[in-house]
Amino acid sequence: MAAVPVEADPQTCLAGPRLSEAELRRSFDLCLLAIRRDGAMLEPIANETTILRHDTLYVFGKPAQVAQLLHVVEAA
Repeated sequence: MAAVPVEADPQTCLAGPRLSEAELRRSFDLCLLAIRRDGAMLEPIANETTILRHDTLYVFGKPAQVAQLLHVVEAA
């Protein structure tokens, strides 16, 4: 499990701000467990949930895939 801070614009770094557009499982082979925003966990998380800059994504997957996502969401 890893915490991945989103510092870049989700529209560009994740190909869309909604979870259904980001396709974390298909693109990165990661399972999204939770999203923290402004110090609170978002509930529920649905495909329509919007990812915002400065959110923290809690993901589960292999270290190589986590590293790939970290590289994508870092500020450019």
